[in-house]
Amino acid sequence: MPNKHLPHFARRQLDDDVGRRIRDARVLQGKSRNDLAAAAGIKPRTLARIERGDQTPRVETLRAIAAALEVPLESLAANWTDDERRRRDNSDHLGPGLRQARLKAGVTLANAAAAAGVSPTTLSRFERMQTDSLLISTDGVTFQSDALAHALKFRSCDDLSAACADFY
Repeated sequence: MPNKHLPHFARRQLDDDVGRRIRDARVLQGKSRNDLAAAAGIKPRTLARIERGDQTPRVETLRAIAAALEVPLESLAANWTDDERRRRDNSDHLGPGLRQARLKAGVTLANAAAAAGVSPTTLSRFERMQTDSLLISTDGVTFQSDALAHALKFRSCDDLSAACADFY
C-alpha cells in the first residue's frame, strides 16, 4: 500500500481535457507546437497526439510541458493538485534522483535492486516515492548501500546521495 504522505501519480487519473488545456495554454502564449515540443524535449508528433487526446502523457512529459509553458502542473492536471502539493512537500525524497542516476548509468532495476540487497519491487516503489525504505540510513538523507553506489558508478553513498538530492 502506498505511503499516504508520498505522491503517486497515475496517468489513468488524468481527465480527457488535459490535451485541450495544453493546447489552450500554448496558443494563449503564442507558441507553436514545434517550439513547445522542443522546449519540453518531446517530438512535435507526440505533442500533437497529446493535444488531440489520442495519447495520455507520462508524468515526466506532463511536467516538462508545464515547465516549458511556465505554468503550474496543477493547471494542466487539475486532479493531481493534492499529489503535486505532496510531491513538493517531499522534495527531499531521494527516489526520483535515484531513478535518474540509475537510468543514466544504464543499470536495470533488477541489477540495481540486487546491488542494494532489496527486491526490484521495493526499489521501484522507492524511486516513485511510494515508500521510505531500508535503502536510507537513519539520518534519512543518505543511502547506506555502497554496492548500489558503485553499481551506479558513484564512488560512495555520499556521492550518490548528493546527486540524488540535486534532482529537484
